[in-house]
Amino acid sequence: QRRVRGPTMEVGWQEIDIKKFFFLSASLFMGLRLLSYPPVLVKTRMQVQLKGQYKDTLSAFKHVYAHEGIRGFYKGFLTSVIGVIPSQAAYIGTYEFVRYNVASRYHFDRAVSDFVGGGAASLASSTIGVPLDVIAQRLMIQDGTQQFSSRHYRGGLNAFFTILKSEGVRGLYRGYGASLCAYAPSSAIWWSTYGFCKRKLHRYFRWVKESKTIDMIETVACGAVAGMTAGFLTNPLDVAKTRLQTVEFENLKQDSLINSIRKRNIFKVLYAVYQREGLVNLWKRGLVARILSMVPVSVMMISIY
Repeated sequence: QRRVRGPTMEVGWQEIDIKKFFFLSASLFMGLRLLSYPPVLVKTRMQVQLKGQYKDTLSAFKHVYAHEGIRGFYKGFLTSVIGVIPSQAAYIGTYEFVRYNVASRYHFDRAVSDFVGGGAASLASSTIGVPLDVIAQRLMIQDGTQQFSSRHYRGGLNAFFTILKSEGVRGLYRGYGASLCAYAPSSAIWWSTYGFCKRKLHRYFRWVKESKTIDMIETVACGAVAGMTAGFLTNPLDVAKTRLQTVEFENLKQDSLINSIRKRNIFKVLYAVYQREGLVNLWKRGLVARILSMVPVSVMMISIY
């Protein structure tokens, strides 16, 4: 006889083993970073390219492999990994803490607490991770042809001191506001979409006998949908953020895009890219590679988490 499934189990912040939580979450994100780094690198190059060097995502993967080998897909990886432990631990910790307090103290709906928690998590993570993100992205776009960058950094440490010397501390936080504008909505959309999808599927399977298999199907499906939704809806913001953090405006011919990057204004960059390349190109620039990086990571992250 089939029975109605109970409500999904919620684990409160006060029930979490904090030390184990941060250690496991940091280890999890390091593994996920290893998996997702190649499509992130391709996405970054496709978003930055100003002359259409890559025709599509597949040609970009083939080009990187043919000219730079497997190592080419992991440029800037070590720098990126250094930031994973503190920034991602801050991300998950902030999400759980804020989500729990918004729901318990202010009695907001679960969808609201998910949304607020996701946004706050990105704020905490970006504050720690943006400098390393800037360095990693500039290493990513070094393909040896100078089509993306005229500079050559010998590694993460060299990039750090070079940026610090030429642009100051502000250079390390270049695109910080843009990162918040891109990551906070993406995180908020991800968690709220996941929560909404999870509740809908749970009700759909309410007459199915309790099963770990069904629970895992729900988790995987909702993680994939959340990753695709967040990746698609916020891609224009990610394009603008990447341009802000990587394009060397000092040596380029001045136009509306370069001037907006010089002013470090993400909304002016968005408008300039729209005027220069059109809405479709603004939206699809690096979109496939971004979704390829977000969906598997979303599924693995939420499944293990």
